[in-house]
Amino acid sequence: MIFNFLRTSYLLLTVQSVKGGLVSRQDTKTAAQAVCQTLQAKLGKTVVQFTGSAEWDTALGAPWNLVNDDVPPSCIVFPYDHTHVAASMKEIFANDVRYAVQAGGHSAMKYWNVVPDGVLITFTHMKNATYKADTDTISLEPGLQWEEAVLAVEAEGVAPVGSRVRDVGTGLILGGGLSFLSPEYGWASDNFKELDVVLPNGDFVTANADNEYADLFWALKACASRCGVVTRYEVYAVHTGTKEDKNYYGGAIRYPGTASPDLLKFIASYNEQRDPKATFLSLFHYDTNLDGTVNEYTDVYAFYRGTELPDSIFGDLLAMPSLTRNIGPRSYYEVATTIPKYAKGNTHFFGGGAIDRDFTSLEDSWTHWQNFSKAVYKNLEHTYVAYTPVLTPWLEAGKKHGGNPMDPAREFFVINFVASLPDGQTVAPDEVEDARQLWFKQVPPPAGLPLYIGEIDIKQNAYVTYGQYEKLKSIQNKYDPTRFISEHMDGAIGF
Repeated sequence: MIFNFLRTSYLLLTVQSVKGGLVSRQDTKTAAQAVCQTLQAKLGKTVVQFTGSAEWDTALGAPWNLVNDDVPPSCIVFPYDHTHVAASMKEIFANDVRYAVQAGGHSAMKYWNVVPDGVLITFTHMKNATYKADTDTISLEPGLQWEEAVLAVEAEGVAPVGSRVRDVGTGLILGGGLSFLSPEYGWASDNFKELDVVLPNGDFVTANADNEYADLFWALKACASRCGVVTRYEVYAVHTGTKEDKNYYGGAIRYPGTASPDLLKFIASYNEQRDPKATFLSLFHYDTNLDGTVNEYTDVYAFYRGTELPDSIFGDLLAMPSLTRNIGPRSYYEVATTIPKYAKGNTHFFGGGAIDRDFTSLEDSWTHWQNFSKAVYKNLEHTYVAYTPVLTPWLEAGKKHGGNPMDPAREFFVINFVASLPDGQTVAPDEVEDARQLWFKQVPPPAGLPLYIGEIDIKQNAYVTYGQYEKLKSIQNKYDPTRFISEHMDGAIGF
């Protein structure tokens, strides 16, 4: 049942203070510990664990970003199905306890997938992926990383529209989701068929485009963590072929820093034909070596569903001298695993951007990133700026499935701006943080173009840039009228 009442805060163990005889609330840590004890009594010691177990240690070391590594909660819930999640959320909600949810553990934002002195729900044991031929859909549990999801169903010749980075988890899809399949099939979330959702008060619902939760279903296409906990995704399958089927052509090419001006010109005019079978990603890198010198280079990932990279789209790119080039026939599994896993051990700061698809906007954003890199490179190990072109076929594919809250007004570039600290460091020097925030001011998203919430800074409000922000805000408020999620879970700001 959807709750339409104001949430009542419950006090589990109120105590009399010695001085003054006043009743005081127990502190956050004590409240969380009490909830953990209650949950373990209800769900058992396998599902709810405290420090000392092997699973506990593995979970604390799972986050990719060093700033989220080894952050101890009061307890960890390892659900095996949605009933464990629902029971946990009921207790968390009833007792005003902070919490976090961890799927793949790849979040770059501090505390978005961990919680000190709260309840951590991690989906280690919910990693099933199955293809349903009768509906031509794929059912995914939230603990999967995208390489696992692709592998689970590739023998059937299908794949979900998922991440371009193999070890990213399913949380990507709740923010929209960028995929190598997106130019033809839209945002990853545009391919939702049905979702199982646990609401903040612990109610369990199934949402799709045709039932009473159709509004929630639409909202979850770009609500990130702010509309509930998804325990099952049913998504439309894309017929990509098996590992043996080389239905794609392309790969990775690395260019020297001196090629940047020509690359920017190519990117600005990329795929004027709007061919949805072509997909492209570029990352401009600025690395700091141990001796203080720098390496500048650009990695591009270019693919085409066919037997070659057409000259009409990629000819100018392929004509440029490169440092390395690894292209050829590829299966979709090979496409999906082309980008290497990024090693753990560093603190990364993400930032999002959105710009119009023109050379001036592109060059301007790149120049500001160059200025940032040159100003603070001695305090960093690495920085990059990445550009993803979002063209008309991508946007039209999403609209065919009902659209989503981002609702861009026109074609654009999604920007991912990243700064990585040297090994072991978790706090950015003031000059680095000041320079990052300056870049955000210098490259604001134009009206009508949304920030991609999966790659933003914790201070950026992506929701307010959405084309359907007011509609999304109304739906989010319907399912979380007391702002429980925003007040008890770190995540994107805006509600």
